[in-house]
Amino acid sequence: MKLLCVLCLIHVSLQLNCDRSQVTADVGGEFILSCVYNTNKFLYSKKYWCRGSSHHSCEIVADSELRAKQRWSVIDAGRRGLFVKMTGLRFEDSGTYWVGIDKIYADIMTPIEVVVTEVPVSRPTLWAVSSGVGRPSCWGEAITVRCGSNRGTNVAYVWYQQTHPNLSNVSQSRDLRLDCGLAQTDSAFYCVAQNKMGNQQSDLMHVHVLRPAENNCIYEVKIQGQSLYDCADRLTTTTCPPPQHCPPPQHCPPPLSTPPPPLQSHLSIKMRHIRERFTPGHKQIRILNIVQASKATGPSTVLTDDLKDIEDLRDLDHLQRHLLVSGGLVAQGDHFEGSEAKILLHFALLHNALSWR
Repeated sequence: MKLLCVLCLIHVSLQLNCDRSQVTADVGGEFILSCVYNTNKFLYSKKYWCRGSSHHSCEIVADSELRAKQRWSVIDAGRRGLFVKMTGLRFEDSGTYWVGIDKIYADIMTPIEVVVTEVPVSRPTLWAVSSGVGRPSCWGEAITVRCGSNRGTNVAYVWYQQTHPNLSNVSQSRDLRLDCGLAQTDSAFYCVAQNKMGNQQSDLMHVHVLRPAENNCIYEVKIQGQSLYDCADRLTTTTCPPPQHCPPPQHCPPPLSTPPPPLQSHLSIKMRHIRERFTPGHKQIRILNIVQASKATGPSTVLTDDLKDIEDLRDLDHLQRHLLVSGGLVAQGDHFEGSEAKILLHFALLHNALSWR
């Protein structure tokens, strides 16, 4: 009996022979099976692709007379060979198939085992999903970092936080939401992508905490291959962050609905009026009037042509305090900063210039 089976197999192999008896392919992929047959006997016979564990009861899913049926096709190229193609492979496509040639009394058939496997996962990369413009982590805002592999089927992602010597599982998703709650101390994060074929680990993402806090923390995120930044200016400034990063309540000055009108015109007119009508006896009164006008209208700068008559004014920085005090505009212990000091200096210079006339 065994000898009879061997003789049958030899006979079949002489009539029909394929390049392999097992096909292994990735899910979503495809394969082409190449066979040769006795064209002297079966050139005009129908060839088919049959699925089932037994050649007696298998189901024909494609044949050479119907060029393509769903994802299967059988191409009879005559003396160049016989080709079976399967595309869009699924896990359920795994099983036993038969390549057959229609023949009176008994078909010529050879078995083929098809194994569909998952695609091995590739090494994942990390990138920030939320915009890094404005360095939101410097203002205590959350950053979303995504982990992704270019290859792999049915991939699952896990995030880990490494704070020496501890290792914690912090997320079972491909996205990690990094906020002040996770950024309590310097640590490293990485992602693991895995499926049934294996797993791969991403590069480390380093988080440097500059100021831990529940809400208004400051931390830097460094991802390999992406632009770096620091929050040094955030540590040294007391100003509020930009409007897009200043969630209420914050002690930010309310924006001005309309810009303030220019203030230089009133002072300029008053100083020109003084130059035209100045008399030595009224000098001190005129300057005090200018000071009163500046307090009423707000600080401003003096036009350049208002001081064009002042001559030989060297070492202005050295003369500033002397002119302010001697002009009677400020007391010895008074201090002024910014535009207010500039206006008072202009008044003192004007007073001194008028005295020299």
